[in-house]
Amino acid sequence: MDPKVFAPFLKERRTQQGLTQSALAEQLGVSTAAVSKWERGQCLPDIAKLEDLAAALDLSVLELFNCEVWQDELPREALTAVYQQTLETTQSQQKRRFLRILVLLLALLLVLSLFRIFPFHRVAQVWGTKTFRTNEISDLFYRGDFTDVLEGKKILLRAQNAAAQTGLTKEEAQRQFGVLSRYVYTADHYPDVVSVESEFTFWSAHFSGTRGTMWVCITQEGKNAEGETVTGHWNIPAYWVLEIQNGRWQVTGIHEAP
Repeated sequence: MDPKVFAPFLKERRTQQGLTQSALAEQLGVSTAAVSKWERGQCLPDIAKLEDLAAALDLSVLELFNCEVWQDELPREALTAVYQQTLETTQSQQKRRFLRILVLLLALLLVLSLFRIFPFHRVAQVWGTKTFRTNEISDLFYRGDFTDVLEGKKILLRAQNAAAQTGLTKEEAQRQFGVLSRYVYTADHYPDVVSVESEFTFWSAHFSGTRGTMWVCITQEGKNAEGETVTGHWNIPAYWVLEIQNGRWQVTGIHEAP
């Protein structure tokens, strides 16, 4: 069914039936704009609407497909041609519908990937704290390449291990974990804490030469023997500065939102 042939036929038949575009649209459950597009040859009706459209125009589906009003019964050759045209139209519409869905899915995946690689939404999140310097925030524009992310997640595991410790004094924690002892609930200051639940979420990492930086988001809860939370902090953005020490990256500075 050729849209250029179908368009004038539809308009003429609609007019003959005394229907406005809006009246026809209402009968079919579509918008007036959709009927207008059909009559301008911009697109064809959905195959599911053809039977209702034919009834509204007092036509058979075959007449509608053939864009002709038949006075007599359709010859066998015409029936075969209309059937073939119906099949081709159905396949064409299904293909276009599939392609539209595929394009939308690919666009969605692209957007999600861009947000993962270039987490601009994080920038707004930390900018609002008015805590961090511009050069620190700029490290959030790019998540980091594969090696940066891999190394950053290794360091994150060390931080989570430090945060899980209980019963250490402040001195012991500093000796074992260095700057990361900040995340240890030491027995000196938190004698009631016997267990810790923590989550260190990776945001970005950048390593160059002997210096590196990381962005993480931290949630921690220290619980007493009864399982009650006695201390903690939640969803705290943190900027870590790292240096090579003894052959591996170590966190040497921490800047956190209050």
